Amino acid sequence: MPTWGVSRCTSSVGCGRSSASPQRVLHPFGGLAEIGDSVDLNATTTPTYVGDAHDLEALGIEDDSYDLVVLDPPYSDEESEWLYGTGPQRWNVFVEEAVRVTKPGGHVAVYHVKQPPRPEGTRLVRRIVILTRTWHAARVCFVFEKLAPDLTLFETLTGSRPKQAA
Repeated sequence: MPTWGVSRCTSSVGCGRSSASPQRVLHPFGGLAEIGDSVDLNATTTPTYVGDAHDLEALGIEDDSYDLVVLDPPYSDEESEWLYGTGPQRWNVFVEEAVRVTKPGGHVAVYHVKQPPRPEGTRLVRRIVILTRTWHAARVCFVFEKLAPDLTLFETLTGSRPKQAA
């Protein structure tokens, strides 16, 4: 199983069919990310793009352009307000944007303390528990693979198309 050296994610994320490391990585909430491109509202973190993870299109980020998108958003609206001075997070909006910019067969890795819903057009391929220090809350990295647009989840999992009724 390949190991991708992605920020704080050191477990095998390269699940699925490919054993290659991702060529293009995006961190929509990661101005301090050490690998790939980053997006942050805070320009002092020197991100690749200064802007909002809820609207990557406004930053000129095109469809199907990244092999891996790592989402490590604030874990609550209160944390979002404290860190960025923003209103409530719009989970579905920034996750849809992450899936939009991920190439088919690429991965969206979501860090959180709760199980998120599976984004439309993806399948869950890994759950990686991250334990850091004593008395610190565990986080989980949920890894979703973006499906090819012409395949259903059934076809991706089984490798075949469902039989049509006669």
